[in-house]
Amino acid sequence: MSDTLFEKIYLTALKKAEAFALWHLPGASMAKLIVQYSQTTHQWLKGSEGFVFHPFVPSANCPIIFIKPEEEISIRVNLIPNLMVAGIPTFLPLLKKQQSTNKSDYIHYIQQSIDAITNKQFNKTVAARALSISIHKSISPLALFKNLCQNYPLAFVSLVYSRQSGVWCGATPEILLRNLNGKLQTMALAGTVSLDKNREWSEKEKQEQQFVRTFIEEAFQQLKITPSISATQELLAGNTLKHLVSYFEAKLPIGNNFNLLQAMINSLHPTPAVGGLPKQKATEWILSHEPLNRLYYSGYLGPVHADDSFELYVNIRCMQWLVQEIILYAGAGITSQSNPENEWEETQQKMHTIGSAIQNLKRY
Repeated sequence: MSDTLFEKIYLTALKKAEAFALWHLPGASMAKLIVQYSQTTHQWLKGSEGFVFHPFVPSANCPIIFIKPEEEISIRVNLIPNLMVAGIPTFLPLLKKQQSTNKSDYIHYIQQSIDAITNKQFNKTVAARALSISIHKSISPLALFKNLCQNYPLAFVSLVYSRQSGVWCGATPEILLRNLNGKLQTMALAGTVSLDKNREWSEKEKQEQQFVRTFIEEAFQQLKITPSISATQELLAGNTLKHLVSYFEAKLPIGNNFNLLQAMINSLHPTPAVGGLPKQKATEWILSHEPLNRLYYSGYLGPVHADDSFELYVNIRCMQWLVQEIILYAGAGITSQSNPENEWEETQQKMHTIGSAIQNLKRY
């Protein structure tokens, strides 16, 4: 049976693999697991099959991870076994502990960012923070993955491990870029409101989304690709949040598609939804002022195929799994109209996506 074989492969991966990736595509009934036992590479090459795990900004200590499918299996989400073991790799890398960002420090960072925007240093940034949650050692990452699949069926749900990155899990609603048979798809996703707040979208939230939309339009134009763009609409992200979104579609031109696709990805990442505008100045601000190391939070991840098709998602609504704690990550878009207290509350709501799933986990 597939669940028995899946359990065997998964448990072997925990003990022996260099890396593995387990993921569920939005709306799918199946999840897929790939395992690599040999040393992973740090480069996605033309014609490769596998899974890319890209940090916010690559570095020697936080490299791009490309996982090749030396062993693979697909399984229906409802058949993922409830293992009677925690399932934490015994050789987690020695990562520097990520500190939680307290409210006063985060509010101060947001105000610094608003002041920099007011002084015309850049137009928008995204302020991220981390929250550490102590966990019982028996809580299983696989159980969290299954819970997220069931509760967020229209998200891209992932559980990724490598010796360099450690264990990460998440349920993201945001597409960075898809290439499906030569059809490119992406989205301008920004602006966040809790579903329990019955109000119109603010001018700040509309401006935030417009920044992302314009940025993506210009990225297509620079590569001489003309996309069709939907009207701005609402996207429900689970049971608690909604966002403003515009969808982009375009046909991939004939030519050296792999190089063009890589150029498109590099143009988009990081989008203003997780970085800011202008891209370079906002990224430099984040790297020099943000009170945490983002690591793989707000990077991108997803499966890629030998025909150069792929589905890449922005790594938001995610967490990092350590031996006795989980680190949640979230960010809020900052413009000149931002209110620091409101931005703090927005990150609280975003962390609830993963946090509520952790609270619902069974302890084996």
